[in-house]
Amino acid sequence: DKLCELHPLMSKFTFEVINKVGFGLDTGAITGSNEWLERFEQISDMRDELKPFQTSLFGNLMPKKHQLTASMSALQQKNRTYIEKLIQDKACRLARGETQARPDMMMLMLTTSDPVTGQKLPHSNI
Repeated sequence: DKLCELHPLMSKFTFEVINKVGFGLDTGAITGSNEWLERFEQISDMRDELKPFQTSLFGNLMPKKHQLTASMSALQQKNRTYIEKLIQDKACRLARGETQARPDMMMLMLTTSDPVTGQKLPHSNI
């Protein structure tokens, strides 16, 4: 009888489902590694490390806090860049007339007009 830690597997499954529904991507996170998920997990771990500094009177003076905050910001920027590239790539494929058998949320947000204004979302709002 072996014990199986379900939380990491369920996190990867959730990540895979969100990517499939939201972006139309198969990330392979369940069976392999994914740099976006790894960065997300690193950011989550850093947030946990920062919690003691949030209640410290002199937390802003602590070098470790500054180091963690800078590292988190760099990882978050990489993830933002990754998402922006996904949006740009999808918009380019749509502009070329490429279609998908099953539309994902990003495709719907890029192609569906607001019923009241008739305007589409700018890429910065997706």
